[in-house]
Parts: sequence; C-alpha cells; structure tokens
Amino acid sequence: MAPMWRAGELKQCAQLRSLSVEGNRLATPVLDLRPLGALRSLQLFGNPLEYLPELSHCTALRHLSLANVRISADQVTPELLCLHKVA
Repeated sequence: MAPMWRAGELKQCAQLRSLSVEGNRLATPVLDLRPLGALRSLQLFGNPLEYLPELSHCTALRHLSLANVRISADQVTPELLCLHKVA
C-alpha cells in the first residue's frame, strides 16, 4: 500500500495544530513532521510503531498520545515527559 502523503506535502500545513493518525497500523513513522512547528496535539495511539518520529521541531506540542505504541524506554526524552497526558 502506497503512503497517503507524498514527501513534502505537510510543508503546506505549517499552521496545523492537531494531527491524528490513530489506528492506522503504522510500524514506522511515514510522515515528515518537521514542517509542523505549530502542532500542539499528536495522536499516534493504536499503531505498532517501533520508534517515534522526530519531534524536537514540534516546539508547541503539548499533547502526545502513545497508547498501544511499541517504543522502548530509551526513546522517552525529558521533553516528552513534560507533555500533558492524553487519555
């Protein structure tokens, strides 16, 4: 199955505040989130992700949902621990 988003398309969404890709069976991050500096909420739950996408550029991020995501403890950075918990 081909990715729904072509490379670079999210550059047009620089002011996007909330993104949900819940329950899409994603094993690896397929979206380049670098253009989304204004992103405040990201729902990744229900995806068997093996690792997290790069989030350091998402400086406005306040809510991150990782329920049912396969990540290891070494991927949880102090920045992620400061986010508000999303049920």
